[in-house]
Amino acid sequence: MCTCAQRRLPATLKEALGEALAWDIVPHSFSLPEELQLLAAHAAAIRERLPGSSGPRGNPTELWILKTAQHLGKGLKLVPLDTVALEAGRTRRRPTQKPYVLAQRYVDRPLLVEGRKFGIRVWVAVTGFNPLRAYLHANGLVLFSTHGYDSKTWRTEAGEVALGHVTNYAQNMDGRVWDLRQLEEHMGAEAYGKMWSKVQRNSALVIAAALQHIKADHEAMKAQSGMTCELVGLDYLIDADLHPWLLEVNGTPSLQVEHEDAQVEQLIHEQKFGMVQDLMTLLGIRDRFKPRYAALRAAAKAKQQAISAAVAAAAAAGSDTLAAAMASASAAAAAKPSATLTRKFREQMQPTSDAGVMARVAAELTNRGRFEPLMPLMPLELATVPWDPRDHELRRLMDTPVSSWSLPSSPFGAGASSANGEAEGAEEAAADAGKGRQSRGGPGEADGDDAMCEGKAAADAYVGLRQSGDDDMGSLVLAIASELLRTELQPAFRASFTDPFEVSNKLCETVMLRDGCDVCCTSEQDRERIERVNQIVSSGSMSP
Repeated sequence: MCTCAQRRLPATLKEALGEALAWDIVPHSFSLPEELQLLAAHAAAIRERLPGSSGPRGNPTELWILKTAQHLGKGLKLVPLDTVALEAGRTRRRPTQKPYVLAQRYVDRPLLVEGRKFGIRVWVAVTGFNPLRAYLHANGLVLFSTHGYDSKTWRTEAGEVALGHVTNYAQNMDGRVWDLRQLEEHMGAEAYGKMWSKVQRNSALVIAAALQHIKADHEAMKAQSGMTCELVGLDYLIDADLHPWLLEVNGTPSLQVEHEDAQVEQLIHEQKFGMVQDLMTLLGIRDRFKPRYAALRAAAKAKQQAISAAVAAAAAAGSDTLAAAMASASAAAAAKPSATLTRKFREQMQPTSDAGVMARVAAELTNRGRFEPLMPLMPLELATVPWDPRDHELRRLMDTPVSSWSLPSSPFGAGASSANGEAEGAEEAAADAGKGRQSRGGPGEADGDDAMCEGKAAADAYVGLRQSGDDDMGSLVLAIASELLRTELQPAFRASFTDPFEVSNKLCETVMLRDGCDVCCTSEQDRERIERVNQIVSSGSMSP
């Protein structure tokens, strides 16, 4: 997500929401080095407008923090506003020193607990963009600095940020950790509720601001809405006025559970495990791929029926075993579930119709666990955000209970009808394969100009499977091999190839090469091994 990079978060918010909203979510920021001159102009304007004044904001001596692209709280530096532009533009002397990528107003009046500064980590799951769906989990972690906070001592003698000013977990390993319930007990329900409502609102605005970039990324990948999902970690710092300031959006939030205190480690585990468990339910992982499995089973059944029909037809026509196997391979390659059934499975797994998409959303809302939907807080009135009609329709629907939505059955609910669907697909595919055999000539018709050699039949089946990326290619090739291995080639192949799938692959390739058919994917080493098989067969000897 484009909000995850240090320099991109403020820029994305400012671009989509405007400066007034952006600087109410994140502290006033400048991307470096692109906005270095703007940073200098801002500092100069403050000096000119408020010479010698004091106060938490608009003060030439207020602190600003410089950040590099490093993670884990590394590469930070605190400087007064009147020198921040000079420091940001200074050349870094040592190769190990990373350039600054962001200058940001420092929140110098943080809310303290027993004299310590803290930040909170919350998680947001984004499940689709048309309509945009985002959910904030009720779990979270309160991460404390291991040192007390002193507003007067913000820099060490070496010029580094004083430890009491950093709440990053990597810089405070094995420090105090709370869950959000403990924070609510400390703050009181009213104060916590005021703060949490702002966290919800800011989280919704952040995801909305990223919508344009989410759409662009999916278009580049040729991925539809709902084909991907993302879990992000949002880090907030609460100030003395109970305002949550977003400091970072982490695209790969840590799910590691580690702490020297066993009780704290258990607390971290409960918060993260509970969130992940709800994420799996929200995404419908248990049932999400049932249509896919049903489609694969229907395809496999259709191919098996086509193979059986072809072998039976060849036997009735008096063809030998190898010819029957080649005929069954050709029939199986042509056998597929009907187009209607395929479309049905695809719509169940990845809905595209308005009704299907809203049914997917209804399933998410019904199975969200402790994930709180952020959709009612999305700023649909902002023309700078590329909303779709479905976003407005979802807002209308969410004003009513999900149970009252007039929608088709859940898109995950393919399991109940999958058996009928598989049978239908197998029968239709077998019928289609039969029609194809009639149009091409039956497997027993070995005479005439249109007759196919054994290698050509194998090529039609095998190369077609290799190049089409058939999902069931492995089991199909093994089924073909079970027929072919009844021929005189079996002992020779068992002597040279051991893996069953390798046997089946190379067996088909051998038949093709023997009849002069090109094999596009065979290496020189395999060609030598196949030639060895042919020599063994020709000599009638099984010795190496």
